[in-house]
Amino acid sequence: VVRGVVRQCIANHCAVALMGVSVGISVEMAMQGIWDTAKMGFPPATEIAMMISFAAVTSAVEADRLFAEEKRVQTCELRKGFTGKVSDAQASIQQDADHILEEIMASGKLEEVELAVHVLINAGMSTPSLRAAAAEGANIVNAGSWSFGAVCFILMMWVEHPAVHIIWERSCGGLWQVAPWIRIAQGLLWFALFVWLGPDQKGFAVSAGIKFAVAPYIAFWLIWFGVTKLFPEMTMLWFCVPDCVAAFLLGPLMLGMAFAGVANVARLPHIGLLLVDFVMSKDLKVSKWRFCCKNSIGSLGN
Repeated sequence: VVRGVVRQCIANHCAVALMGVSVGISVEMAMQGIWDTAKMGFPPATEIAMMISFAAVTSAVEADRLFAEEKRVQTCELRKGFTGKVSDAQASIQQDADHILEEIMASGKLEEVELAVHVLINAGMSTPSLRAAAAEGANIVNAGSWSFGAVCFILMMWVEHPAVHIIWERSCGGLWQVAPWIRIAQGLLWFALFVWLGPDQKGFAVSAGIKFAVAPYIAFWLIWFGVTKLFPEMTMLWFCVPDCVAAFLLGPLMLGMAFAGVANVARLPHIGLLLVDFVMSKDLKVSKWRFCCKNSIGSLGN
């Protein structure tokens, strides 16, 4: 864990430093009049703006790392002595603990209370939506947290990036020229939805935006770039086709996932749990959360 944190810290600082050096070189090239727009792709001001944006995103990621480290310590404190059973809870005054346990048992809601505590520890908060998702067996680990860097990256790729295409007329022609405009509208709508969502839904919306929109868009763009190099006659569609894929497929998917929320997505037949697992997992492996969760829920009353 420590080595991973150190590596991420070094990577973040190196990335910001690299962007700073790149901006300096770009400014010098522009001042010397040796900037070749045809080779660089865009005028110097646009390239510099994009580099500064990347540096800002990387700085936000470093801030996320610091916040995550603080939360990890808090979570470790919260997990101390936790067995998954309310009956095992300790209190400074045992009489108070016995009285609270008696009230819970009398209400007949022991399973609900234990599920709420289970969700609180794993998600960082406990709300009806997260409890409903957990009851379905969905992965809600760290659902109460979200990445500021990821939010910045989504806005960069769905607002700034298509805006550059519009300004320099690098996207589609004819009727398809609306594609980058649609992307900007989707990016702004997603951000408005993100602000409106409750704290228990923000983490899912951000992760879904990265995994179902930004990452696939970048992957497709790179593949399409290779295709245009193999077939030079398609170079004119270099930005057009990725813009259309983003506007008419990835953007709606990102908005739909954010609007539906983790509980509703988890209820989708056959694929719901897999989608939530994929969105909420920190890596690309399908998590085993739902199996552990179902086993825990099934044993709550035992």
